[in-house]
This record gives sequence, structure tokens and C-alpha cells, in this order.
Amino acid sequence: MNRPAKVDTSLINGTFKGFMEIIFQNNDTTVQNYHLDGSAFFVVGMDVGVWTENSRSTYNKWDDVARCTTQVFPGSWTAILVVLDNAGIWNLRAQNLDSWYLGQEAYLSVVNRNQNENSLPDNTIYCGLLSSLQK
Repeated sequence: MNRPAKVDTSLINGTFKGFMEIIFQNNDTTVQNYHLDGSAFFVVGMDVGVWTENSRSTYNKWDDVARCTTQVFPGSWTAILVVLDNAGIWNLRAQNLDSWYLGQEAYLSVVNRNQNENSLPDNTIYCGLLSSLQK
């Protein structure tokens, strides 16, 4: 992106009914776990070292396992394929709370352009200190 870096929420746009390949690289000395809300994914590969384009030739695309959480071993990588068939904004995060709060999380935005989303009814009851601002 052609802009200076800033502290912000990471949002990744996905195409509804498309696929997304996500590579987790662990250069740390402990096992890292990652979780995706709202959608399952397929763990298609993992290996020791650094992931490269040639790593795709080792993917298991025939009998891979569907999960919502995966681990990445120290000095290794894990590749997942996500089928974006569930519209919404889904959280992808580290399961280690220290890493999560340090920014190891992102959001996947999957928009279904054909879905008709209605507004909330006029008699919706809001609560909290900011309830007057929620409309």
C-alpha cells in the first residue's frame, strides 16, 4: 500500500464463494495456534523451514482435514485453504493471548452481494450508555 504505516485493525477482503490461501510461518521457539471464527478451513500443508512458491507442490488437496484451529510448529509453516462460503466478518487470531493482544489477528470480510440485508425495525430496543447513538 502506498501510505505510511499506522496502528489499525487488519481487514482482508475476500470474494464470496472464492478460496483464500493463508500461510502461517512460525519463526519462534514455541508452538503457535491459530483459530478462524465463522468458517472451517482445510490444512493442506505443513513443513519445517520457510514456505516458498515450490511448497505448493507438496500440498495435500485430496484428503485434507477441515478444522477451525491449527498449529504451527517452531521453525515451520502451515498452509490452509479457506472456502469463503459464509458471508460476514470473521476473526482470524492467535490462540496465545499474549500474541493476540500484540496484534496477531486479522479480520476476513466476506460480502455476499446477492444477499438482501434488511435494516433493523424501528422498534428495536438498544441498551448501554451509547444507546442513543446506535441508530
